[in-house]
Order: sequence, then C-alpha cells, then structure tokens
Amino acid sequence: MGSAELIAHLERGDLDLGLVIDDGLKDIRLHVEQLCPEPMVLVSHVNHPLLSRVRIGPKDLVGQTFLLTDPGCAYRTKLEHALAKANVEAETIMEFSSVETIKQCAALGMGIACLPGLVVEEEIATRKLAIFPWDGSNLSMKTIVAWHKDKWISPAMAAFLSLLRQQLAPATTVD
Repeated sequence: MGSAELIAHLERGDLDLGLVIDDGLKDIRLHVEQLCPEPMVLVSHVNHPLLSRVRIGPKDLVGQTFLLTDPGCAYRTKLEHALAKANVEAETIMEFSSVETIKQCAALGMGIACLPGLVVEEEIATRKLAIFPWDGSNLSMKTIVAWHKDKWISPAMAAFLSLLRQQLAPATTVD
C-alpha cells in the first residue's frame, strides 16, 4: 500500500507499524524513523534501444511507455517530478498495483519501469532486466518504519524494530 493508505491504517490502529519506501513520510500523528537509503532505478527489457547510450536524461524518455505504480505512490511521484523538472511529461502510462507485474511487463519489453533497486536485483542478475544509466534528478528514496505516536510498544514489536534497525542500518566503513 502507499504512504497515504498506510497512515490511515496506523491512525485507526489496524496496523501496529508499517514499512514503506518514501521520500520522507511526515505526519504529526506518527513516529517515523528512516532506516536506510533506497536507490530507485529505471529498468527495461535488456534489448531496449536506449540502453546503448552512455547516459539517459529525462528528454531521452520522451515518447516512451512507462510501467508505473498507482498514482500517489511515492516512487511514481518521484519519477514524475524528475521528468517535470526537465519539462517532460510521461505520455503513455500503464498503471499496475503489483510490482511483480511491473517487473514482468518490463522484462517482456512493454516499457520502462521505475522501481526500488532491491526489488529488481534478481532480474538484473539473471539479465531479465537492465538498468538505464540515469543522468536526471536523484531518484533515491528511503525505507521508513512508522507507527502511531501513542502506540504502546510491546516487547515483540520492540524486538522487531531492533531487528529492522540492525538489518537495514546503512553500512558504515571502518578505517
């Protein structure tokens, strides 16, 4: 679900906590913690003609078909803003509610997708998808955990949060 829907579920108490990839979730009703950066990538079928270029900017994407999540999804919005900054508007958009469907359609050559790098790692490794050498605005997002600010943190929830922090904390270098 998108950030707006997640906030509503946390506010109503339907969920104890939520994980979301967003550019910066803010809501006074929630405790929000950024866990790690989440690079976004533009991907397509490995034989897409634009992949032969050294760098791809927003203007290169004019006339392309985009395979995107539902309107309001943070990473769709991030891409749309990056294109708008360069006065480029996505002309043809196919909308999907499933990231898996987007990946499969991109692998079939149906268009270009903007997805978190972590969700396409396997497809990149197996050469089902290829990453565009993007030279436009930064598309990075953040993995965020959030819960209602008045929520009691049970021992199980505290243990889960601790595990999330350990597993998703950005790697630090030791000199």
